[in-house]
Amino acid sequence: MPDSISVRHPVLSRYSASAEGSRAGNLSQIMQHINGAYTNFFNVRRKRSGHLFQGRYKALLVDIDEYAQELSRYIHLNPVKTGMVEKPEQYRWSSYQDYIGPPE
Repeated sequence: MPDSISVRHPVLSRYSASAEGSRAGNLSQIMQHINGAYTNFFNVRRKRSGHLFQGRYKALLVDIDEYAQELSRYIHLNPVKTGMVEKPEQYRWSSYQDYIGPPE
């Protein structure tokens, strides 16, 4: 399994699913800054105010291989379950192809 899982769902308005392996730094602080900066940008551009994302950013440490595999499966299959694509490799922002390797 790669050191980092990086899967984004920018089209889904409910949430963004991501799993990252971090060797240094504080991921929660980085995400708080990114979310705050993007919210400010979005609100200024659209002349609005208030929260942009529902709920708080939540980070969980995944240190068990079985759970990491289940988390990766959930993230990669989510675009299929929501009907955005028929196969996980069709979702353009997915790292699924990095896991299964190049097409033969």
